Amino acid sequence: MKPIGVIDSLNFTDEHLEALFIFHGNYSINKVKGKGDIYKPNEWFEAFKKPMGKIKNGKLYFPFIEACIITDKGSSVKFPLKVYARSPKSQTVEFAGVNGYTERSEVLKYNLLELLSQKRLDHTNLTRCDISIDFIGEIPKSIINNIVKSGREPKQVGTTIYYKSVSEKKSNPYFDIKIYNKTEQLKKMYGVDLGKEVWRLEFCFKSSYMKGFKGSDIDSKKLTEKMERTIKKVIRKSIKIKPFK
Repeated sequence: MKPIGVIDSLNFTDEHLEALFIFHGNYSINKVKGKGDIYKPNEWFEAFKKPMGKIKNGKLYFPFIEACIITDKGSSVKFPLKVYARSPKSQTVEFAGVNGYTERSEVLKYNLLELLSQKRLDHTNLTRCDISIDFIGEIPKSIINNIVKSGREPKQVGTTIYYKSVSEKKSNPYFDIKIYNKTEQLKKMYGVDLGKEVWRLEFCFKSSYMKGFKGSDIDSKKLTEKMERTIKKVIRKSIKIKPFK
């Protein structure tokens, strides 16, 4: 079967995104990081299976200055809303893992589709779009070789292998490429057994790459073809991206 690209994560950014959920009866909001003494790292870890901050040079570092956990009251599925230090007047809501093979991912996708159908996110800035390409068994060596030939070298962080060029250094505002064993990740994080070996190649298109695109552009020809061209340029193979809506 020919592999396809599927949207796995989407970030939307605007000044007052919190209002979408405060005045929506289906959601509750819990602020877990903010000014003063608001700091609830345990609740963040319980919700998203990862720490709120990172240790850098012996100090605790946070990429965001405020954070809330938004909960769907019906399903108890949670997703984050953040205010980053680099843009303190904007809020970013993240829908991460909508192509995740779990009940959580299905509910999260339902929540997002509902908001999109109501056009609540149309005028927000689309600041991230992760495209996942899943393979049963190993990822073809030809694809790995072509990623390396594009000028990127592998660097393993935990169980994930990132492919970065020399110019990207520690971070890249355009896109990241990573590979990981999706079967192992699901078993470790959610106790889900897929019953088959799935490896995921993921292109994470970030803020500079997504500049100018709005929430209403998710399935636009302009954005889809741009991402497909980038993927083909790197892996030397045409991949069609499945429509989200």
